[in-house]
Amino acid sequence: MKASNINTAVFLVFVSLGLFFSSCESYRTVDVVVKDFATKECIDSAFVQTKAGKNNDFEKSGTQGYTDSTGHFTGDFMIGCAFGCYDIIVECSKPGYKKYVSEMNVMPDTIWLSKE
Repeated sequence: MKASNINTAVFLVFVSLGLFFSSCESYRTVDVVVKDFATKECIDSAFVQTKAGKNNDFEKSGTQGYTDSTGHFTGDFMIGCAFGCYDIIVECSKPGYKKYVSEMNVMPDTIWLSKE
C-alpha cells in the first residue's frame, strides 16, 4: 500500500472515532415548576434532584437544588450515551409533602406534590 493511502486510512479512522466519541455525551436541562396538588399554588424551597445513570446506578450524573419563590427550578447536566444513553429520574421533596419520583426517562414540566 502506498504511504498516501495509509495516511488517508489513518485519518479516516481518527475522524470516525472522533465523531463516534463526540456523540457519546449529551447536554440536558431540567426545567420544572413545583405546585401543591390541592391548592395549585407554587411551592417555594422544594428540593429537586435529577439523577442519571445505567443499571440502577443513578449516581453517574445529575443536578439538584431548590425551587425559588415562584416554584421554579432549572438545572443542567451531562449524560453519557456510549452503548446506550443514561436513564434519567427526577425526584422532588419538601417536608409535609409526599416525595415525588418520576417514571424512568420522564422529565415533567410541572411536579404536583400532595400533602402527607
